[in-house]
Amino acid sequence: GYLRQGFADEPGLSLGDLIGRTGPRSGAVVAAATALEEATRRLAAAGDEPELLLTAYATALVSFEAHGGYQATDELTSLLGALGLDRVSFDTPLDQLSGGQKTRAGLAALLAEQPSLLLLDEPTNHLDLDALMWLEQFLNDYRGAVLIVSHDRAFLDQTVTTIFELDDRTHRLSAFTGGYSDYQETTTAAAAAAVAAYERQQRSITRITLDIRNVASHAMETERATQHDYIRGRAKKVARTAKVRER
Repeated sequence: GYLRQGFADEPGLSLGDLIGRTGPRSGAVVAAATALEEATRRLAAAGDEPELLLTAYATALVSFEAHGGYQATDELTSLLGALGLDRVSFDTPLDQLSGGQKTRAGLAALLAEQPSLLLLDEPTNHLDLDALMWLEQFLNDYRGAVLIVSHDRAFLDQTVTTIFELDDRTHRLSAFTGGYSDYQETTTAAAAAAVAAYERQQRSITRITLDIRNVASHAMETERATQHDYIRGRAKKVARTAKVRER
């Protein structure tokens, strides 16, 4: 199930429609509860021959109980209450809700579906403290997998066990065990280690460069000295030859 950032409703779509279309379990419960309410209303208003209405009522009741009955509706009611939507009836059009209520309605519809994987994009937007704490507990108890994109660091610390980082330069995806604080501590230490390694490398390069220059200078001096010795040797040889000739 995917909860996108923001929530775009359709004209005329009600809260009940939204929850009813999210998944087979929640949708069937809402539909069965609605059918049972309608059958009950018609039966109460019936005259002296309610046989057909009794049959319709019995059918609606069996369907309602088969889909979890009052336990399922209680869970759904509890979910809506936790998200601050307990006073919003199922037939309320979504375009009459505030922006925050629409976001929470989308979250309620998603959680009612109970998918094996939850994809949540900024799920804490427009949640008050009570709803936020409830969501944290819900996600901690959730048996499926949850992937969250959020700027709420405290929320991530309370809910996740792994942080994924996508490097915008190398496009490499890295995984870090723990919450956001653990991730921050690990990456800060890694960055400090990288800086220290770079500084050591620069010092080594400077030292090697200086050694190369010293060796080159010594080689040049040796070469010059060698050339001078050769010239002096030739001069001595010429002088000895000249003395021999003088004799």
